[in-house]
Amino acid sequence: MIYRPTFRSFLGSALYGLSPAAVAGVFTYLSYDSASLWLWVLDAVVGLISIFLLLQAVFVYRQQLYLDETAIATAGPLGRQVAVWPEVTSAVLRERPNLLTRTDRLLVIEAPRGMVTFNISTLSPEDEREVLERVQACARLVIHRDKPSI
Repeated sequence: MIYRPTFRSFLGSALYGLSPAAVAGVFTYLSYDSASLWLWVLDAVVGLISIFLLLQAVFVYRQQLYLDETAIATAGPLGRQVAVWPEVTSAVLRERPNLLTRTDRLLVIEAPRGMVTFNISTLSPEDEREVLERVQACARLVIHRDKPSI
């Protein structure tokens, strides 16, 4: 089965990534007459940060999770990670409560040949439940609850 992040999760991440540039643009617009060189340099730095955050959102959105009875794998722009179920040494679900959005969940599967990680909170709630059920059927899933982000 193939699981892909929802467009809604991408849109939220993209807006979050573009927000520093938008704030800098509004501030520069309002103070355009008295804008100094330092403000333009700061705008350029904030613009680069926004581009970096937007690229991260695109990479997460382009990542896919493959899951069946024999293996779990992720594939995306930065490569592919595979773990065969009989070789899995640990399966961890890291949860971090978030006051602004739903709980962030990161699935980490470790095997001798490598590690598979996937942010399952980017999936739809139905897909997220289905992935957790399938992982629990194939490996012992340990849940770690981290401190809230805010």
